[in-house]
Amino acid sequence: MKLLFFDTECSSCAGGAKICEFGYVLTDEKFNVLKKENLLIDPQSKFNVYGFRRAGIKLSYSYSEYYASPTLEERYPVIKKLLTDENTLPVGYSCDNDARFFLSDFKRLNLPSFNYRFLDVISLYRDGLKRANNLSLDAVYAETGKEELEHHQAMNDSLMTMEVLKHYLELAGTTLRRVVSNCKYAFGEVFDGRIVIGDKPFRYADGNKMTGQNKRVLAEFLKEKRVAAGDLDGLSFCFAKDYEAEHFPSVLKAADIVTDRGGAFTEVLSFADYIVAQRSFDKIRLRKKKKRSAKIITIAEFCKMLSIDPSVIADENVAVDEVLAKSVKNKDWYARYIAAKKKKLK
Repeated sequence: MKLLFFDTECSSCAGGAKICEFGYVLTDEKFNVLKKENLLIDPQSKFNVYGFRRAGIKLSYSYSEYYASPTLEERYPVIKKLLTDENTLPVGYSCDNDARFFLSDFKRLNLPSFNYRFLDVISLYRDGLKRANNLSLDAVYAETGKEELEHHQAMNDSLMTMEVLKHYLELAGTTLRRVVSNCKYAFGEVFDGRIVIGDKPFRYADGNKMTGQNKRVLAEFLKEKRVAAGDLDGLSFCFAKDYEAEHFPSVLKAADIVTDRGGAFTEVLSFADYIVAQRSFDKIRLRKKKKRSAKIITIAEFCKMLSIDPSVIADENVAVDEVLAKSVKNKDWYARYIAAKKKKLK
């Protein structure tokens, strides 16, 4: 197995990424460098000079050098070959960002996306060593004690990522092979134009809490989910915020059931015909926030009304991926994703 440490730089991300560098360092499993290269790219767009100045970013080449370089369309075959080689594992730092840049710029230039798997080193530090979420590459690289390299030069950042991975293996007292076998949370992939992180095909936060990310996932699901005809005949339901805050899977499953039965699910109390509260005494607190004709019911009453066992919407019993896969936007993509996974297992 070979390792491809890679990074990208962009001329601008306003309205989508415009890539101007792809740098890489190709090594063997012992981190012996086989090849390294910094590919400059004509972004075919203006550089965000003001944004770079505000963020303290200085690219390593003059703008004229970028404009004199091959376009992404011309670099595309080389980049695709490097990232999709079956004997090579791409490795990056926050490389879901690089994946987003590729998808965005491919779309802008009418280039087809391609599938590849990657190891994201920041996840090893963040989840494996419980370090801060916003740990920057140059901050971790400084811990290695290696000579300083110019940041925001894609090949240099790839070299820094290589050293940071080696440092992680020392800190964790582990090996590359063990990381590949045991640290599934640190892997991601691009599959049919979407980015998958860890073993979750949809990008919701772990746990039961209704985080900001999970709230966006729920809102997108409700926006995309096709409401079926059914016995609820347009009745709308809303869960009390204190329950919703601690029960993302439960609320998601309840929304799925309601919309399957012809009802509507809202996150606005004043829009609901039924407000679902966790306990009976919560009803008093909610009365002032509901619309005049709304009825406040408990979780148990909600389940009885829909003729479902309470265990069906219990957090621990909800298969979140399977629920999210039911939306119009996700259904076909998820079927292809699962089919590809099964094919790999054969």
